[in-house]
Amino acid sequence: MSLTIIVEGGGSGTLNRRIDCRRAFHTLFAKVAPKGALPSVYAAGSRATALDHHGRVPGSIAVVDSEGPATEMGRAVYQMVQIMESWFLADAGTTARILKIDERRLSGNPKIEEAPKADVLQRLKSCGYDKRQHSFRILKEIDPAKVRKASTHADQLFRRVEQGV
Repeated sequence: MSLTIIVEGGGSGTLNRRIDCRRAFHTLFAKVAPKGALPSVYAAGSRATALDHHGRVPGSIAVVDSEGPATEMGRAVYQMVQIMESWFLADAGTTARILKIDERRLSGNPKIEEAPKADVLQRLKSCGYDKRQHSFRILKEIDPAKVRKASTHADQLFRRVEQGV
């Protein structure tokens, strides 16, 4: 039985945004999943919808933004960081390449789990980041090893993906 991961993301906009979100997370998880055990990814849109679907899909895990300092939510609910974009700062090289900027422009608090949402967004937006244009492209290309190193919550999530069930 393969793992089902229900992610907050893709917004309440078009179906295409949720498809892009699913593909981006799928690509990211493929970098850490065992061969033949690629998880199924469902982009739920809102946090509430992700948690609701998680409650109805046995054996699934949910991945949501913490929206503040991360707390323990249980074995099957993983909080990324305050917002997904914090992961982009963990792999500043990839993010800078996509935004076509000098990597040093993304410098700041290296503790991405502690970085407030407003600070993360301000750092990225000051470098030309546009969520609709860049978010899922960056998510597909970031290095999970760098994200894990910067975030214990991400490391826990990726360990679960590596287990494949």
